[in-house]
Parts: sequence; C-alpha cells; structure tokens
Amino acid sequence: MSDAPSNNADDEATAAPSYTVGYGRPPLHTRFQPGQSGNRRGRPKGARNLSTELQAVLSKQVIVREGERSRKVSKLRALMAALVNRGLKGDQRAAATVVATVLRIEGVNTPVEEPVALAAEDARILERAMIRAMAGTPPTDVPESREA
Repeated sequence: MSDAPSNNADDEATAAPSYTVGYGRPPLHTRFQPGQSGNRRGRPKGARNLSTELQAVLSKQVIVREGERSRKVSKLRALMAALVNRGLKGDQRAAATVVATVLRIEGVNTPVEEPVALAAEDARILERAMIRAMAGTPPTDVPESREA
C-alpha cells in the first residue's frame, strides 16, 4: 500500500467545492460558458416591441394645413389636434376622450360616489327577493294586479 494520494474520480467528487453550491449558485460545470447564450433562438438583437414601434410611428412628421398655412408636426400632435377639433364640433365621444386623457395626465382622481343607504323596509324586501331568487321559487307576497 502506498501513502501517495490517488487521482480517482471518487476522490474529486468527495472533495469540498471551492464555494458553496445552493440557490443562485449553480455548480461550476453547469454554468454557461463565456460567449455561450442561454437562449440561442430568443429575441434577436435590435428587435423592437410594440411600444417602441408605436413611438416611432407617432413621432414621424406630417404636413398639416391650418387655414392658409402648412406646417410639419408629429403624427401624435396631429392626431390630438384632430381629436380636440372633433370634440369642439360637438362629438361627445371625442370630447370625453380628451377630458379623460387630460384628467389622467394631471393625476386627478374622479370622486367615487358613496352608496346610498337603504331604508330598513327596502333592505328587508331586497333580502327576501334575493333569497327567493337563489331558491328558485316565485314570489308569494306580491299583490295581484287588479283589472278595471
């Protein structure tokens, strides 16, 4: 028997790693190597998402005529001007959209109406109606209509 250390694979497996393996710390042999992607067929570099594409389209310049003048403005500005003009001409939906957008931008919260408290008699009537509706029975305490 020799006292020289052996170079078996079993000895390497039982040797303590140079750092602790655990959550967020994978073993060294399973880590991605430098230059190797973990998502080989993923999103290609330079691909743009919907928000980026929309910003690019809306920032393009268009020529707008205002009376006798023509000037270049962004498509977003032209779109907003057209929406405001439609609202001024009486389009209720356009006016509501403009007002809602302004309120959202300004951070104004619309007040929530408080629920109206029911009278005791109204609450009992509503409760009986809900119980009957859930049970599937027709109402029995409703007076019959009188024919004249």
